[in-house]
Amino acid sequence: MPPDFSSSPSSQMNPSPSLPPQWAVVGAIVVASLGTVFAIWPWATSIALALMPFTLWMMLSPLAMYYFTVASFSALVVTFTMTKGTVQFTFRPYDIIIILSVFSYCLHRALGTLPRWRTTAVDLPALAFFILALTSLWWSHDVTRGLYELRNLIVILPFALVITPAILSSWERLSHFMWFIIIVGAINAAISIFAFYSYPEFLSQTLDTTHLYRLVLVFNDLSVAKRGHGFAHPLVTSIWLDLSILFGLAKVTIMKSRKKRNWSIVLTLFILCGHLSTMSKGAILSLVPTFSFLILMQRSWRRYAITCVLLFAFTLASCFVLVYSADLVKHLKILESQTSSSTEGSSTSDRLKWWKQSLAKLAETDYVGVGLGGVFQYLKPWGPHTHSIYVGVLAELGFPGLFLYLLIFALALGRIRRALSSRALTFEKRQTTLFIAAALINILFYGFVDMYYTEYLVWLLVGLALTCAQLVEDDERAQGGGMPPAD
Repeated sequence: MPPDFSSSPSSQMNPSPSLPPQWAVVGAIVVASLGTVFAIWPWATSIALALMPFTLWMMLSPLAMYYFTVASFSALVVTFTMTKGTVQFTFRPYDIIIILSVFSYCLHRALGTLPRWRTTAVDLPALAFFILALTSLWWSHDVTRGLYELRNLIVILPFALVITPAILSSWERLSHFMWFIIIVGAINAAISIFAFYSYPEFLSQTLDTTHLYRLVLVFNDLSVAKRGHGFAHPLVTSIWLDLSILFGLAKVTIMKSRKKRNWSIVLTLFILCGHLSTMSKGAILSLVPTFSFLILMQRSWRRYAITCVLLFAFTLASCFVLVYSADLVKHLKILESQTSSSTEGSSTSDRLKWWKQSLAKLAETDYVGVGLGGVFQYLKPWGPHTHSIYVGVLAELGFPGLFLYLLIFALALGRIRRALSSRALTFEKRQTTLFIAAALINILFYGFVDMYYTEYLVWLLVGLALTCAQLVEDDERAQGGGMPPAD
């Protein structure tokens, strides 16, 4: 008779692994649900499943998640369109990615892998500005659009003012982030030049359409005509290229190796050529006061101020001729036509109309404003926004909103001005701080002729300025305690 091993001590100590039957039920439900969803929306389900490992990795790496989120700010070509009656609202990838980034920060903060939030003088005005925007929904002329813009504020304020200082918590990380912006700018510049010369090919492609959503890939948009652009509108691309140019110049002034410096100059000039292909007049004009600030703040540049101005003008003219050499006269006439206020349909004449219409609505509300998101419906001809940060915030939130908005920027500039006067700064750190201040000044001037006050880039630059100021304070504290400054 064969021996019975079922009751042996080894079999009792090491039973064969088994799963409870509940797991089988849950697994069957999950598989059945995925199969049903895949049968209804095969495209969307395939993309979601393919992106799940990548999304999980991004959530576990706060630095990678932050970089990916910032890179998505300049990519607007993949859109999710929601329709309510005759009105369409577009949701872009960064609308979802930035929410994931906030959740990633909360997760890592709970685990203690990111530093605590440090309050600044900007926090209370930013909170008051948000409360005013939220309250204005009570009298908003377009509550639905107002809720969309409020959603933008809800995610960008913590991302810029809390997550940015926590992620870029050292000079090394801040330096790497500047290089990241330069690389993204070079990619956008290459795409812009390709878009300019490939127009009108590669217009748009609908990837998937259901009764719930529409997934569309847009590249060369007929509504913007023959202009360079990245994966976004030419105006959005141009302001990101402004930022890349400034950070590229910062690296040029810091580098000690002549070979690396020369390559950085070439890369910056290439980004400038891509910038000029967008034909964004406001972004180029905003560089003028920005470079004036840089000349004023640097003794070596101030000594040769006239030479610097002439070199700046010559560089712009040379790059413009290089980009438009195929038909220079034609594009000069287009540029002249678009900057003329007497030309019907030009960018200048349309802006003047939008500003008059917005301020007229402000006066009709006894200068209280039409509420968050309320001004869009009054813009004739149609426009995505007022094309002026200050007119937009004044028309929608009144003078209190404009005061709080300017106060936030004044406090951020005050913090970075104090940082620039610190004795704890080395030359490299001072140049980094100076060019971040220049980027903030650049967006302030560009805001006169374009953008909307809930756009992510505006608040991101405020966060970068505050981050830089905090790093300088850390260096001062370290030196005061007899320790070397942080790297």
